[in-house]
Amino acid sequence: MELTVLGSGTAETFRRGQSAYTLRIGREILLLDCGAGTIVQMQRAKINPSKITNLLLTHYSHSDHSIEIPAIIVARNSAKPEKPLNVFAPSGFKKFYKTTCDLFMKSEKPAIKTNISIAGNSKTRKKSFALETRLMNHKIFGNKTAVGYRITHKRKCVVYSGDTDYCTNIIKLARNADLLVLECNSPNSKKRKGHLTPKECGAIATKANAKTLLLTHFSTDWGQKLSYVKVRKQTRPYFKGKIIVAKDLMKVKI
Repeated sequence: MELTVLGSGTAETFRRGQSAYTLRIGREILLLDCGAGTIVQMQRAKINPSKITNLLLTHYSHSDHSIEIPAIIVARNSAKPEKPLNVFAPSGFKKFYKTTCDLFMKSEKPAIKTNISIAGNSKTRKKSFALETRLMNHKIFGNKTAVGYRITHKRKCVVYSGDTDYCTNIIKLARNADLLVLECNSPNSKKRKGHLTPKECGAIATKANAKTLLLTHFSTDWGQKLSYVKVRKQTRPYFKGKIIVAKDLMKVKI
């Protein structure tokens, strides 16, 4: 497996793309979230958007994780895909998707069927990978409608939190993960509700016995120019394993 970081920033950062990652598993490409700039970043990374087979959305009510859904559909249409797009998303997404299609894609209906699966605390198996999802601690309009993903292929495992505050579900989801991708929104001194700090990321990775911790989704609380040394320094006391600070277009092999 190979993870490509397309966007490691948030809606308020300008030097980094918004949340988006691809995970290549053999011939399959999974897209994890699709914030603004996803298509452009895929082109820069030489990843063909039409080859996406699965779209995994941690949540869709915040645009920095979902705004390029129409662009993904249009890109796939242009290539006349042979396989349907499998979309995994939290509760309520089917209505959201229909509204999105009606607003932005009246003349760009999917060229082939889109399969939508609602993700909560659940497990499923696809041809090339196993998928486990759990609800995260990130309330949107008062409801817990964000999920994290655990993707397993040939005994190798990648876990992606999306947006979350500290919670037991992300620890359970990340157990013995080969690569744990956690949002690290703000420094330890500027904790934001609904998000994680380096201290919390380190604690989660340690309790989950993760092998490698990839920190991402940096807000402007870190300053316009992120200090990679500062991020590692604030995380290291709480996690002794390998720490990677994400940057756009970085590739990580699992």
